[in-house]
Amino acid sequence: METIFCATCGNECIPEGCTSGYGIDNQGKKHCFACCAMQDAKQMRETGKAVLYLGHGNEVSNWPGTLKIQPLRVSTSRHNIGGKRTDVWFQFENQNWHGVHIGGNNTLLRCKRVK
Repeated sequence: METIFCATCGNECIPEGCTSGYGIDNQGKKHCFACCAMQDAKQMRETGKAVLYLGHGNEVSNWPGTLKIQPLRVSTSRHNIGGKRTDVWFQFENQNWHGVHIGGNNTLLRCKRVK
């Protein structure tokens, strides 16, 4: 098996459970899960948008689970297409964020910084 090193920190990317141990960015570079969290946080700061995940107990996280945020408030309502809509409000770096999850067969949470 090929040894993969993180393009950001240079550490070896070690597989965990059934995962590869790394994420791949838009340029095809591989990054360890810790550096994925740093890049996700940087993207949130710079763009004010993120695609995160709604996990167990309504925890907000990035794909590998290395960036975790507890919601301040969660509200579930009916959705005409997806059946269910979950709105999540949370704080990231002292700024308010809002995320929307639609349906029940996925965990995608589309998030925006609240102005």
